[in-house]
Amino acid sequence: GLTSVITGDLLQGIFSSYSFINWWDSNELNISGTTTTYLDRGNEHDLPNPSATNQATYSASDAGFNGRPSLDYDGTTDYNYKSFNDFRGSDNSGVIHVTFKTPASFGVTQTIFAASDEATNAEKIMIYVDSAGDFTCLLNTAGGGNTRIRGIALSVNTEYTAYVGSTGAAFIMGINGATSGFSVDLGFNDGTWLNDATTLSNISIGGRINSSNNLYGSKIVQVGYEPYTSQAISNAANLEIKNVYGI
Repeated sequence: GLTSVITGDLLQGIFSSYSFINWWDSNELNISGTTTTYLDRGNEHDLPNPSATNQATYSASDAGFNGRPSLDYDGTTDYNYKSFNDFRGSDNSGVIHVTFKTPASFGVTQTIFAASDEATNAEKIMIYVDSAGDFTCLLNTAGGGNTRIRGIALSVNTEYTAYVGSTGAAFIMGINGATSGFSVDLGFNDGTWLNDATTLSNISIGGRINSSNNLYGSKIVQVGYEPYTSQAISNAANLEIKNVYGI
């Protein structure tokens, strides 16, 4: 309908204005029977659910996201995925935005977005809500070692948009359009990024897919990869996302 078209245009505007490289959102889906595919606005990496049992539940109008569509992941089998080697492997900086609803309870780690070495649980980047409810990013890379960026504590059953990224020399984080504090409680605040990985072999929304899968148990409506320019620019992009989704 018209609302979907207008919303799609607003999201396309953010994608274009801030030069996002990859962007997946629940306004840009191809749903064919038991397959729901995120269509990458960057025309690089469309992400389907691999089989019928992995299909998240679609809502055409979600009040929690300003009447926009959403995908609800069950935390057990649902995820969207593509086999692809070396996601953003030449990038020494970048910013990943995610827009989601937290689960009804915490207590276990739940992954929103990841790129992983599927054969092992060695190299990966995963953005997740940890067992305590903290917004967190974990990078395991051959070149950069093991790094965990831990952000603020989130509330259950609550919609957020957030980002985590690297300037090339240090990490940045934001929540709901504003800079957010964080700690690096594993490794160093040195901005290690995807160019430090050598064996990433997939991209996934709704979970981390490797030898030790970790899935998300709530709603996700948007993931985007933005080149790092400045934290002010990332805040501005995240604020526009926040406003579109009424968060």
